[in-house]
Parts: sequence; C-alpha cells; structure tokens
Amino acid sequence: RAKGVKAVRLLRLVKMVRIAKASRIFKRLDDDLLITNTQLTVVDLHMFILWLVLISHWIACTWALTLSLVGDDSVRWVDTFETAELDVEEKTKDSVWKLYVAALYFTAYTM
Repeated sequence: RAKGVKAVRLLRLVKMVRIAKASRIFKRLDDDLLITNTQLTVVDLHMFILWLVLISHWIACTWALTLSLVGDDSVRWVDTFETAELDVEEKTKDSVWKLYVAALYFTAYTM
C-alpha cells in the first residue's frame, strides 16, 4: 500500500512539474506576443470610429431616401432650407451631394 501511495504522489509531482513548464511556456509566448493595453485601446477606438462613420452613412442614406418615399406636394424636411437658400444657385434638394451632406449632418448631430 505504501508503494501505491508513493506512486500516486510521484505522478502528482510529475503533473505539477508539467503544469509549471507549460505555464513558463505560455508566459514566454505571452511576452513574445505582447500587445499592450494602449495598443488594444487604440484599435478599439479606431473600430468605434469606423462603425460610427459607417452607421452615420447608412442612416444618412436612409434619411435622404425618405424624400423619394413622399410626394413632391407634401412637406418634406429638405423644404425647410428654401428660406436659407434664397441667394444660392444650386439648392440642396437639387444636388445629390448637398442632400447627402445635409442628411449626414442631421444624423451626426442627432446621434
């Protein structure tokens, strides 16, 4: 019985040595592939800005699309610019880019 207990203890000791070796290997790999929190934060910030711009673009396109869903005879959000654009040659409702910029501006400040 004493030999069996010694054998079990020896196996446990071997297992602990293997675990210690593995933890040293993982530590070495972690040090070699070190990515600091600052680098992760910068990547997260870039991803956040990318998603923010992408979602703003989608909402702006959808907001501009609402103009084609309503008839010209009904009151639309782009018609509110008429008084501000009295001296402007190309009106916002006549230019795709001006319409997009106005929709993007609305979306950005609303978010």
